[in-house]
Amino acid sequence: MKKWSKFISVMLAIAIAFSGIAMPKLEVEAGVTDITNPERLMLGDAWTLGDITESGTAHFYSVNITKAGWLTVDYQGWSIGDSYYEVLHGDTVYKYSSNSIWGSSDINPKSSSTVLALEPGSYVIKVCGRDRNIGKYRVKASFKAAGNNESSNNNDFATAQKLYLNKAVNGFLSRDDRVDFFRIDLTKRERIRLILTTYFSTSRITVYDKDFRQILSKYIYYGSEGNPNVYEYEETLDPGPYYIKIFPEYNECGRFSIQYKQKIMVKTLSIKANKSKVVAGQKVKLSAKISPSNASSKVMKWTSGDTGIAAVDENTGMVTTYRPGVVRITASALDGSGISKVYTLIVRPKKMATPYLSSPKSKQLKISYGSQYGAKAYEVQYSTNSKFKGAKLKRTSKTGFTVKSLKKKKVYYVRVRAYVQRGSTRYPGSWSKVKKIKIK
Repeated sequence: MKKWSKFISVMLAIAIAFSGIAMPKLEVEAGVTDITNPERLMLGDAWTLGDITESGTAHFYSVNITKAGWLTVDYQGWSIGDSYYEVLHGDTVYKYSSNSIWGSSDINPKSSSTVLALEPGSYVIKVCGRDRNIGKYRVKASFKAAGNNESSNNNDFATAQKLYLNKAVNGFLSRDDRVDFFRIDLTKRERIRLILTTYFSTSRITVYDKDFRQILSKYIYYGSEGNPNVYEYEETLDPGPYYIKIFPEYNECGRFSIQYKQKIMVKTLSIKANKSKVVAGQKVKLSAKISPSNASSKVMKWTSGDTGIAAVDENTGMVTTYRPGVVRITASALDGSGISKVYTLIVRPKKMATPYLSSPKSKQLKISYGSQYGAKAYEVQYSTNSKFKGAKLKRTSKTGFTVKSLKKKKVYYVRVRAYVQRGSTRYPGSWSKVKKIKIK
């Protein structure tokens, strides 16, 4: 096997030399076979080359990390054929991972990468040929710090790290530190929000009261570095200490952040519109003013009491009106306070079309006009004065009527408008154009 491997390597080198293509040159180091004194492997992008020349032997490398984070070990098998590499604790007793590489050669190198979430310390990488295989390989290690700032020892109730209001703590769960405890101390009954952001696949949060009774247990799924999962727990709690336990499921490890905030509830709402008068067919924007101004959540839901008169966007408060009428628009706080406010919107009628006039008989004036959808009543003015001084006014739900006993051969001016009514107050639309007629 070794002779054939060397023959193939020589023939490949000759072929490449004649073709003018540069062949990767492996400056091979012997590698350290003493597990008690492994070769130091520097962190970075530089490869360390090795050549196992004796069947059954292994090479050992050590790496040191000064912060918690991710250790990445990259391995390439070359002429070694079948091989494997392992990542061990610095004491060389505990094994974190073992990966096999099959069928590597100088013309077909095989690669593997291992990423481990680890605590600060010393670690050993073991490289070995499988089943009497010998030959060349290369290995490198790199590191990315987790950036965590949680306590180095918060692994149980007694050592739980205290959380302070509105201050987030960045945590890290690793292969050797798989649980973190935190504590909040409430001096009065209040509503709180616990906000947990996870950057790894599956984790779990449990919350305990002062008597260590579990009041919450929740699995958090589908977090990742690129798309973290944010979970919020909201509850009204009595005074006393509360404990939060965060730990991964299976072999999941990675970053998280945890903080708690006081939930400031909405107490009052007021609503205003950007228009004082609204005509059917127009839009109007309603906005809600929340008190107190530092309420934790200012999200509102808007609803219309009659979508036939007007509909409202439930998120923005933008109202679209369809027909004249009186409609109640409600803004409701979604923070759990139950606070809501009603705004009564008066939708006035549109401008009426010019009325139709006739004088069917002497001293008579017949007035007619089209109805307006949604309008319940109409006001009609008629006068011998074009400015409608001293005009007569008639209110009716009908779309026409006849006036008798007028002055014959006199010119009369007429106009009409629709209105809606709320209680004793009438809200009219605009007057139509004036129409005149000479009475018989």
